[in-house]
Amino acid sequence: MNLLPSNYSYFRSPEYWRHFYSNLDNFEWYVNFHDIEAAFYKILYEKSRLAEFYNVDSLISYEQVLNRSDFYKENVDFSNITIINIGTGNSLLPLELQKANFKRVISIDFEQSVIEAMKKYENEVLKWQCVDVSTSDYLNLSNQLDNDSVKILLDKAFLDAYISHDSGESVEMIKDKAKLYLKNSISLLNVGDIFIIISLLQPYIIKEIIRNMFGENILIDVYPIVNSIIPSNNGLKLIPYVIAIYKIDYQIENKYRCRIYGISGVPSQHFSIFNLLKVVNEIQFSYYTFSIAKNFNPGKMIIFHVDSSNSDISYSLMIYDTKAFNSIVKKSKDSLKSAVVIVPPGYEQSHLFSTIEGKDKLANSSNCDRLIIVSFNWLNCAILQYDYQKLLKKVKSDLNQLFLRLSTNDDIPIMTFEDDNRIKSFVAKIPSMQSYTILIRDLLTTESNTFSRQLIFTSSPHTVQSELCYQWVDGVEHFLFDRPCLEHHIAICMPIINSISNIDSKIAILGSGVNVLSNLLNHLLKNNICYHCIDIDHEVINLSGKYFGNDLSNFTKLSDELFHSKFDGNIVNIHGDVMKYINMAIKYCKNSFGAIILDINNSDEDKCGINSPNIHCISDNFLTNVSQLLTETGLFIVNVITTHSDANNIIVTALKRHFKHIKAITIPEIVNKVFVCSNFGLDDNLIGDSIEKLNKQLKITFIVDEWSILDY
Repeated sequence: MNLLPSNYSYFRSPEYWRHFYSNLDNFEWYVNFHDIEAAFYKILYEKSRLAEFYNVDSLISYEQVLNRSDFYKENVDFSNITIINIGTGNSLLPLELQKANFKRVISIDFEQSVIEAMKKYENEVLKWQCVDVSTSDYLNLSNQLDNDSVKILLDKAFLDAYISHDSGESVEMIKDKAKLYLKNSISLLNVGDIFIIISLLQPYIIKEIIRNMFGENILIDVYPIVNSIIPSNNGLKLIPYVIAIYKIDYQIENKYRCRIYGISGVPSQHFSIFNLLKVVNEIQFSYYTFSIAKNFNPGKMIIFHVDSSNSDISYSLMIYDTKAFNSIVKKSKDSLKSAVVIVPPGYEQSHLFSTIEGKDKLANSSNCDRLIIVSFNWLNCAILQYDYQKLLKKVKSDLNQLFLRLSTNDDIPIMTFEDDNRIKSFVAKIPSMQSYTILIRDLLTTESNTFSRQLIFTSSPHTVQSELCYQWVDGVEHFLFDRPCLEHHIAICMPIINSISNIDSKIAILGSGVNVLSNLLNHLLKNNICYHCIDIDHEVINLSGKYFGNDLSNFTKLSDELFHSKFDGNIVNIHGDVMKYINMAIKYCKNSFGAIILDINNSDEDKCGINSPNIHCISDNFLTNVSQLLTETGLFIVNVITTHSDANNIIVTALKRHFKHIKAITIPEIVNKVFVCSNFGLDDNLIGDSIEKLNKQLKITFIVDEWSILDY
């Protein structure tokens, strides 16, 4: 079940939460009280011992905190504590707090219906109130409390949801909401009171905590709750944290106002609030590296992300145990040889770094068992001020500090390819409602005046969506549509070139992106075919004209009029949803398309194992309509990206229900397969005949000797 809305701004809507809680009974975010009770009791125990905050003896590990839970509980005075539980929803945490012997718990939420539903649990200890933290009602809560009572503000996952935001939303608006909430929360506290936040401490949360807390008279304790790990949608496991903010009545000269209760590999320590991101990264990194370093598991990969503190550098780490050592007996940490490889910019798609076979080859040549592959996350870097040497220096510094725990070797080699930096420059970084952020970068090629331009989405950061070569001619970019960069585009063109005599009307490209493929086909076929190029992302269509040489004179929004209009050029750029396009086309264009090409990523890749095509585009209804839109000899061509054999079988099974003939073109060293479907028949020599025709028309020669055809 997907618990997240399509847009994070819904988290701030009472209507969203009304629907959310009407479908889920007593939902708990991140942790229950049992998971955090040791940290909770320790926080209350520390309240009266803040004078000893800087004592070395106070630096115990989180494991020691867990072991001493009973001691801390025995030394807590429950009689004089009031807990204000913020953003309560329909959680049963208040009932758990009552069982733990707390005498007064006020739970607040801005969604009236959930408050009314929870009032059935009210008694002399537990109360529920409808309160919006962005209004004066929040500050007025202090009027209900005894001044002698110790207040505990408890925020369990509320801050994480409250200030989450999508690209396209005002950053200043989010900052203002965070400031109002955090500053008002501190104002509610008297000296000796505590603000407890339970959060995943992702970078956007840390930034607001630092921004709004650094000038306050406070001390902060941080507990990594490694006994309760949260799985995320991308397979990464996230650590929840308990952050205790103690309000004090004196200025502190010591800049280290924070204290972390460490885990293996990260010692307990005092630190500056400005280093909170750095410390959290070290905790996250240490948890992963120590947990996977215990055993060697052939073929096992784990990926996580590092945001360097006080810098604009962001990168991903992939730790891979090579299959080359496929022993039944798992290797111990003591026998492992590890090596670090920093992926050269522009080579992220190289088979060496993006395929299992490539990684095994790299490990073999490096004489190691375990590879640590470092890839820059360009979408989170300050890319328009790109300086590769600066990035490399920073990452090497981080690695020297962090990677020793992966091996008992005194020296882990860090391999770079400094001479292979292909990135010429970053051209643009553009927000998009569909793709979060779009990155455009230029790469160097082997020819001095020829460059390659790439388009990448944050929604799929390891995939180049489009790539096109260009040259500077008289100070103007001249795009080379006859010099394709992506091999799967050639594979898509092959069956069309082979069937050119049967294609004399329309070709539809579903998920056309910046129209590199349509311009390539238009160059190759040189006839009066009309190309319907459909894409849901209006920003991408605009960029196709601005940065990829696409002619946007024929631009239209999806409507019924499209199918009755005449256009001057061959290529029609259509802004709209492909599902709606197919449903409309079936009313006007049955048996009219010589080819329909499907190249749309699946946004739910992590749930079904299929990156492409979009899972909705292999439904029976969709495929029935597609087959009826094709001419008798028409082709349905699908770009398939999946590494899961079961997912591949699902796609094949769906296609076979609607097409009699199915072949797949496979290309060594890339994940893509291009499926070609027909109800008329397909040439057995699909590759050989068409590549000869293609190479005659292109400014680049493709060698396809190792390409193969699979029959289904």
